[in-house]
Amino acid sequence: MKCKFTALLAAVLSLLLVLSGCGESPAGTSTPPANETGEPTLGEGAGYGNLQYLRMCSGTQGATWTIVGSAMMEFVNQSMDISASCGPGGAVANVNAVANGENEMGWSFISTVASAINGTGAFEGQDPASNLYHVMSIFPSQQHFVVAANSDIQSMADLNGRIVNYTPTTETSYTANVAVLNAYGITPDTIQGSGGTVTMTRFNEASELMKNGELDLWTACIASPAATVSELAFTPGIRFLNIDEDKIPTILESLPGFMQMTIPAGTYDGVDNDVLTIGTVGCIITNDSIPDDVIYDFLKVQYEHWEDLKAINPNAFGDLSVENWLDGADDIPLHPGAERFYKEIGVLS
Repeated sequence: MKCKFTALLAAVLSLLLVLSGCGESPAGTSTPPANETGEPTLGEGAGYGNLQYLRMCSGTQGATWTIVGSAMMEFVNQSMDISASCGPGGAVANVNAVANGENEMGWSFISTVASAINGTGAFEGQDPASNLYHVMSIFPSQQHFVVAANSDIQSMADLNGRIVNYTPTTETSYTANVAVLNAYGITPDTIQGSGGTVTMTRFNEASELMKNGELDLWTACIASPAATVSELAFTPGIRFLNIDEDKIPTILESLPGFMQMTIPAGTYDGVDNDVLTIGTVGCIITNDSIPDDVIYDFLKVQYEHWEDLKAINPNAFGDLSVENWLDGADDIPLHPGAERFYKEIGVLS
């Protein structure tokens, strides 16, 4: 097992070194693996129709989504007759990339996919993404509301006149931030009208602002413990803002796919009490053009390597099992290949 896991880590690190040269991809796309001539290296695609490669879009560089996604696709390359790759992206961009066929698979949140299917939230004004299918749920992600340990901000209600990062409008965090802060009467207009500043920066970039004392509230919808937050816990030291329990029902009314969650005490250094917040479940999606056998085989490969995947980030995966692979996905159509897999292993009747 030790040798197997060492080989896994080596493979993941190799993939991440390749990805680190790609930069951020606003569309969340990834490029098929290339051979020495620069041409795509395509698999035989036997039994997979005309599909010859499987491109997955994941998260930001170094994030858990990207690391786990890279490992998943390495397992696919080892086991399936297809060429697989994993590239960076974001929850909203990934949904668009999978819906329009730029990627065959992508990571997102249940809440984000539900919004895309309904044409709401970040997808308002777009045609409903009726071609999306659920493949598997992954670990949950919690909305983090973080201030410096020495900040005089004690509540969401104290944010007027401060420097608050809402994150870009294309991110799931933005939608959650709007709903939560609105419940306290806090909006970009009230923040700025009180002499404060609203930023729309991605969480990894916003963390540098926080370290430099140039940001009062850092936010992200991210699986805990998150490396970025652990770094902030070291410098400058952090506290969490709780969401008041009586406000959560109203907040959740405007956030399909979100639910009440807790970040346990001790998850981060200096955080000694449970943090009451909201969150959603991460998921992997595909579209209706992907053959059933591809999705069935993909899930079978991940099932066989489930313990290896969990070992990459035991804290994020916790005690999740294959029974959790359908968590939160009641309102998202299940891909026929996934349905076949889940029925075969007894998760679906």
